[in-house]
Amino acid sequence: SYRQLERLTQHTIYNQEQLLSRFLQFLHSKNITSINAINEVHIIKYLSVIGIKYKSVASLSIYILRNFFRYLYQHKYINTDLAAFIPRDNYKKQGKLPSTYNGEEVKKLLSSIDRSTAVGKRNYSILLLAAILGLRASDIANLKFENVSWENSNLSITQFKTGKELELPLLPEIGNAIIEYL
Repeated sequence: SYRQLERLTQHTIYNQEQLLSRFLQFLHSKNITSINAINEVHIIKYLSVIGIKYKSVASLSIYILRNFFRYLYQHKYINTDLAAFIPRDNYKKQGKLPSTYNGEEVKKLLSSIDRSTAVGKRNYSILLLAAILGLRASDIANLKFENVSWENSNLSITQFKTGKELELPLLPEIGNAIIEYL
């Protein structure tokens, strides 16, 4: 409920709960049954175990555990600020793809798709939804027939990431691409 007050999405909260659950399972395997019995050694051992194979999971766990222990200390559930014992994270994320493309790049990308196959028609529709309407991949993947109003020429969705209702125009180019794919 505290994380909800911070306006995090249910999806983000769920992912954080999963990582905290793994930490609690680790503690249980070490016969730690009270939050007050946790010390810095337990945290370091846990992070060293998960950090061997999955550096990105360890990085996220560091962030989540630091917030968790800071919360426990600030609300006086524990007497020692264990967040101070969590090591700094030196994980370097992979470089990201550009977040924007100019008009020429979008045209080049769209024209490179072979629309003579079912897969090509699908991919073309997907890229139009992303490039023209700006839909996220999760919103495109969750599209259903009931989201498309052919009579009103619009798309109505609830965004996966934000949970907000969104109504967008179903432009002829997009509508035709979807029909051609179907």
